[in-house]
Amino acid sequence: MIDSRSPSERARPEGGCRRPPRDLYDKARDETRDSARVARALGYPYAIPDVSYRLTRAGWRPLAVLPNRDAHPELSPVIAAGSNASPQQLERKFDAEALGDGIIVTRAALDDYDTVHCAHFSRYGAIPANLYPAPGVRAEIYVTWLTADQLARMHLSEALGVNYTYRILDDAVLHDAAGRRITAPGAYICRHGALSLDGEPVPLAAFRARGRRWPARDQKSVLARMRDMFAPGAALEHFILRIIDDDALRARCTAAMKETAHPFSPPAIRG
Repeated sequence: MIDSRSPSERARPEGGCRRPPRDLYDKARDETRDSARVARALGYPYAIPDVSYRLTRAGWRPLAVLPNRDAHPELSPVIAAGSNASPQQLERKFDAEALGDGIIVTRAALDDYDTVHCAHFSRYGAIPANLYPAPGVRAEIYVTWLTADQLARMHLSEALGVNYTYRILDDAVLHDAAGRRITAPGAYICRHGALSLDGEPVPLAAFRARGRRWPARDQKSVLARMRDMFAPGAALEHFILRIIDDDALRARCTAAMKETAHPFSPPAIRG
């Protein structure tokens, strides 16, 4: 039997329903992708356990025994003052092979510092975190304990020489949850300084601190202030996507933020 239907009719699915045009699929896919990118920026510093933990290929588990430098001389303690404390971010940076036997992340208390927002945009649209000297403050932070290979991998993820330098904080008064001193920890220090809003550094609301000197803000609040500064009237989501997609715009905004930033000047650091 000869099919007398037109080509368009033959292409139509049984039941008479037309397939949506392909550009609708593309639009939906792009909108989903954009939503995920905006969510990543706004979600910084991501979910962080309230306990010390070990991250492995199977996920994270609470840590029963805290490490110390005497028992684990092969591990370098590195302060995680932002998203490096989150299993979600660590899983982005370390694939299964790089994780090796896992990464230990411990809760700690750091005296005379606070966790603040940096004066730069990340490539994924967030304003990341950094340490900043704050006499009289005790910040609740985390420490990653890294092998030499893991530390090298972490260095690659931190854009050393561009946004960060790696330093040893010889003056740091850092204690783990058992009250033991962790001496000379490493830290990634933002080359652009601490973000300044209303003339003051801006602590991360996601990280608690005792005796905090400045008002804390979450990521959405800080990004909204940056939007008002650089693209007043724009929807926040559109501003974030422009920051992600436009390298030149991101660099210009970072340069403007750096002009009023608070430089990092701790008592004792070494490279």
